[in-house]
Amino acid sequence: MDLKGKKVYFLGDSITFGVGPSDYSRIYHSILAERLGFEAFNHGMSGACIARFVEGEYDIWDKMPFCLRIEDIPSDCDLLVIFGGTNDFGRAVPVRGREGTDDLFTFVGATRHLLTRAKERFPNAKTVFLSPFPRSSANTLRGFAGSPLIEYVKVIYSTCREFSVPVCDLYNLIPVRPDEREDIERYLPDGLHPNDAGHEMIADLLEDFLKKL
Repeated sequence: MDLKGKKVYFLGDSITFGVGPSDYSRIYHSILAERLGFEAFNHGMSGACIARFVEGEYDIWDKMPFCLRIEDIPSDCDLLVIFGGTNDFGRAVPVRGREGTDDLFTFVGATRHLLTRAKERFPNAKTVFLSPFPRSSANTLRGFAGSPLIEYVKVIYSTCREFSVPVCDLYNLIPVRPDEREDIERYLPDGLHPNDAGHEMIADLLEDFLKKL
């Protein structure tokens, strides 16, 4: 996929926003923009989930979810890169609703809505998804409705298959063992946000992934 001169929008959370790297130029999308010659637009927001987190029209948390912020991506998008899910795990967003109901307050419902709106709004653009970066305590349940991180990753894969959206598999391909102190110190010092070295790995994997599309 030749991206030279294209407009690429990155919809994400704090990792995309730039928490972790030493400066803006070391964020994965900045690295890729320099390498591949496209114009990168950062739509990362710290704390953002894919799903809605709380009910309430004016609550600050409900201004953040990807499933609503997809409407903020301009129509001149050539490629949309979605990178999220780790905050849904961290905030114990229900993976599925009760009795088969999947609304925007569930991970399944929000992810399906997100990809539906991407397809509707950008019929001539490509959409790709990045699965979550490995993180510490990924198998720890965060609340009554929560699930291990892998369950959110599985939803990303199954929903993306449904919409024919390619997935760059960071969760399995990033060579980081987030429960090993050595790897945490080297790649994600706070257990969640990749540092310069971590973003370099994301950029390497995503570059190879995009070139094969």
